[in-house]
Amino acid sequence: MLDRTSAQPYSPEMPVPPHVAALRAHIGHALLWLATARTVTVDDDGHVLLGRYPGPDTWTVPGGVIDPGEQPADAAVRECYEETGIIAVPEALTYTFSGTSQAPTNTGQ
Repeated sequence: MLDRTSAQPYSPEMPVPPHVAALRAHIGHALLWLATARTVTVDDDGHVLLGRYPGPDTWTVPGGVIDPGEQPADAAVRECYEETGIIAVPEALTYTFSGTSQAPTNTGQ
């Protein structure tokens, strides 16, 4: 697993894509829906790539905002590379979500 805190120094300033900054200039801090893409990268042994982020036990799969005109698979590959240095190879779209609540979770029922 990649421990992002040791891979690069943490900066509290997240980079803001130029198109998001331009939107923010117009709408301020109002709710802004942004399309994102993530990768679930699995090695030959079945290990899932996770990045550790600041906070207590905060781990996640690589991902981020899709740039204007960018395809979701391309964005997922780009984000994985930017965050981990690993070039992911997309094999399938496995999940989409659009809504106001958290993604569904498995409750074991």
